[in-house]
Order: sequence, then structure tokens, then C-alpha cells
Amino acid sequence: MNPTTTTAEAMLAAIWQLCDAYAKGEVNRVLAGHAATDNEAKHLVAQAEYWEQAVQAGYQSLAATVREALPGDARPEPFLPVRATNGGHIEVHARDTTARPLVIAFTGAQALTIGAHLTALGAVALDRVGAKVDAALPAITEAVPFTSTHPGPPPVIPGPTDPR
Repeated sequence: MNPTTTTAEAMLAAIWQLCDAYAKGEVNRVLAGHAATDNEAKHLVAQAEYWEQAVQAGYQSLAATVREALPGDARPEPFLPVRATNGGHIEVHARDTTARPLVIAFTGAQALTIGAHLTALGAVALDRVGAKVDAALPAITEAVPFTSTHPGPPPVIPGPTDPR
């Protein structure tokens, strides 16, 4: 298989063939244990060995394709690694060790969840190495006090409106 031109369907077909060969090898090995004659047992063992060799060769080929096609380690892009799309999704852009681009798309809810987890885990990681979390955060500037020249509406008090 060529990892640059292999489609998902071709890879799934190769996995199916590998599973089929494994099953045939196992069935022949079990049948050899129940063979009526020595010749039949030898024939079934030979078939089992054939299928086991096919499994080994198929596995090696498939493993090489998967290792080549799928990224190992990935690093965020240095410029705009996280982007919001017009469709309401968040994209995280990265590159693997062979400089192939990777994009992970999240819904808004998924991005918020991951962001909260990253924030919490970042604080834990800093704490474990003895760093203070507040030293890693940017300083908060004091906001201008709120002023209003118009009074707001009266407060709404929940409850019954009938005083009885």
C-alpha cells in the first residue's frame, strides 16, 4: 500500500483481509486437532501455517502504511494555531514531525470544554514544578468604575403579586 494514495476504503479492505486470513488460520489449526487421519491433520496444519504467514505479511504492510499515513508527534503552528470559522467551529492547526498539516475541528461547546480542561491542567502542571499560577498569568489592570446618569428600572421581586 502507498500511504500517500491509500484511501480509507482501501485501508479498511486491507484490515478486513487481515482479519479474514487470521480467522482462516485459526479455523485450520482447530480442525487439525480434530482431524480423522494424520494426512488430513498435516494438510490442515500446512494451511494454518500458510494463513499465519499471510497474516504476518499483511500486518507488516498495513502497519507500515498506518505509521506512514498517520502523524506521530504534532506541534501547534506558530502563527494563528487556533481559529474560529464562519460556521461556528474552532479549528486547531498543527504540523506533524514531517511537516504535514493537521487540523482538528471542534464545536463551540467542545472548544469550551477543552479550554477549561487545559486551563485546569496548566495550573496543576505549574503547581507540580513549584511555579505559582498567578506569576504565569498576565496582570489584571484596574477597570474604570461604572458611572451612570440614568437610574435603572426598579428591582423585580419574585413572588405573588396578590398580597392576600
